Amino acid sequence: MSKVSVILRETKEVDAILAPIYEEEASEIPISVAVSPTLEQETKFVGLGPEQARLLEALVNQPEWTRSGFEAKARELGLMPDGALEAINEWAYDTFDEELIEDGDPLIINMALLADAPGASS
Repeated sequence: MSKVSVILRETKEVDAILAPIYEEEASEIPISVAVSPTLEQETKFVGLGPEQARLLEALVNQPEWTRSGFEAKARELGLMPDGALEAINEWAYDTFDEELIEDGDPLIINMALLADAPGASS
């Protein structure tokens, strides 16, 4: 039991030392707001997450993007580029049975698919 007491005491001491560090890190983490279903419905890419939909809305302005240009645009919107590309292409596979963005340098957007996007009237 004395070993357990020592371990518990040491754990509390370490916790006291580390607590301020964790509090600082927690204050730096942005608080995410729950997305309401109506926000997703407002996008012309129904079924795609709101952040990825905003990225796709920016990307469809041109049929090709340099890899660095795509990455910059994704980061500008707070997204990790590879994860955003994967999410958009998964949505495209579910929606059209094929990928929307061909990965490479440049990235090529299959603009023909977008005419068939759910809710795409513009």
